[in-house]
Amino acid sequence: AVVDTAVQSLIETLRSASGRAKFVDRPDRDEVCASLISLLVDPANTSSTFAVAELSGSEQGRACLFRCPNLAEFPHVLSQRLCSPDEAVATSAAGIVDNLVQSKDWSARFLCNPEYSAVLSGISALLDSTHHDVSLCAAQ
Repeated sequence: AVVDTAVQSLIETLRSASGRAKFVDRPDRDEVCASLISLLVDPANTSSTFAVAELSGSEQGRACLFRCPNLAEFPHVLSQRLCSPDEAVATSAAGIVDNLVQSKDWSARFLCNPEYSAVLSGISALLDSTHHDVSLCAAQ
């Protein structure tokens, strides 16, 4: 419950431009990003998906995620979240990918790295099953 409260307050912070700026200036921001990615592994912790979605919505947030020490875990957990039975979580995960591919560093990673290409396949499957309109489809 403590973790959920912390993640909820982080989501609130990341929703505003001033909050995002404060977050980016935090000395522990890389550890916080790493914690969020670790939390994504736990299917019960849905709020971590929404926090990463907020983070991925800004250029500074995408840069923080890109520098994450445990980034190797990211494509796997993102794929799992895309397949979540909770539609809000799956949609949020699709939104994360949609946000990330808008950045040059991330779009290169999605196109060139087989693990990230698998995430894009997950998006296609999600779109086929729920008809979400994600601009990512146009990029494929």
